[in-house]
Amino acid sequence: MTRIVGELGKLGIKKISRQTVRNILKEEGIEPSPDRSSDSWDNFLKRHAETLWAVNFFSVRTVTARGLRQAYVLVWLCMLTREVTVSESTEHPNSA
Repeated sequence: MTRIVGELGKLGIKKISRQTVRNILKEEGIEPSPDRSSDSWDNFLKRHAETLWAVNFFSVRTVTARGLRQAYVLVWLCMLTREVTVSESTEHPNSA
């Protein structure tokens, strides 16, 4: 409960108690605190596979007409389908 209240606080929602969060979760049929001690990494991945993506950002040395260059690439992997999405490589990565 405390973590949810903290995350809501980051969103600007300040006046909510842990009991209110507990009541909302109960109304929606969500267990307030899962048993984390018996869970494994494999079970976690299977439960969240639909929404989990692995991301990797790396650089590659390339040979161009201008000589050796460093190219940067961003790659996403959907954990459920194993679909790979690759960004265009760039020599100057930025927020775009």
